[in-house]
Amino acid sequence: MKQVNPRVLVLTSILNRLGSYNIKTFESRLVLQKTVYFLQKFGLDFGYKFTWYVYGPYSTDLTKESYEIEELDKVPSINFIDPKFEAALNKMKEFVGDKKTNANWLELLASISFLKSLGKTEKEIREVIHHKRTHFTDQQYESACQYLNRWKI
Repeated sequence: MKQVNPRVLVLTSILNRLGSYNIKTFESRLVLQKTVYFLQKFGLDFGYKFTWYVYGPYSTDLTKESYEIEELDKVPSINFIDPKFEAALNKMKEFVGDKKTNANWLELLASISFLKSLGKTEKEIREVIHHKRTHFTDQQYESACQYLNRWKI
């Protein structure tokens, strides 16, 4: 039996608690990237480093390890010893809600959040978002900003 990376095992268990995730399509890989980005924002830090890419924050290590996630058949559910981690997971569930598989929404939220974390101004963020991804409307952008502000992200 192949040795499984412990980080991948824990991440897979947490992803299963959020809902099923896979890497079969580009959209599902995008959702995985943004989900893990926000898991880390909520305090479940797996040590993935994210950089800016075409579709927002992206981790090459996560991409590599996502193929290990796909290979795992059964992953036991983990229980957190520290209640703050369970609270972080519950907060993440509430944050993504019924849009947990909406790649465009998660991409927009993660992109704005990531650019804010780099110290970009609102004007700079808006320019980057519209330059890179012209399919986002002003209304979607405003809605995403308001949503992130409500969550203090």
